Amino acid sequence: MIFNELLWSIYRSCFAKRGLMVSWMEDEYEFSASGGRFIDCDKDEQGIYKSLFSIENQRKFYSLYSRIQDEMVGISYSECEKIIDMLAFMQEVLATAIWKHNIKVEMEMENFARDFDRLDVVAERIRLYESVQKKSV
Repeated sequence: MIFNELLWSIYRSCFAKRGLMVSWMEDEYEFSASGGRFIDCDKDEQGIYKSLFSIENQRKFYSLYSRIQDEMVGISYSECEKIIDMLAFMQEVLATAIWKHNIKVEMEMENFARDFDRLDVVAERIRLYESVQKKSV
């Protein structure tokens, strides 16, 4: 399975469970909550996560993570809502992979999952924003 399909399947599963839309994801991949190619994550969640974090796809996940952070550099916090929502989704995906399915990920990704596990809290979202701004200097 290709990276986009795997990530989309996990997103659709999360969307179905909680109804939280990630606008950045839907805009970027030109999917919608009712469309796009979908693999039923509930039938083989562990297999989908293992595929998403295979060597090749894990690099793509990291590249996406880096690209999204780069989009935050030099813009105001108020302009970053969609970006931070996407990073919150990625943190949740990482946390599920690491702690639910015991999948090894790159250390930077594991650190991100640990350090920003409360991106539902405004203060943590601001802390993430500020940490990305500091890294870019």
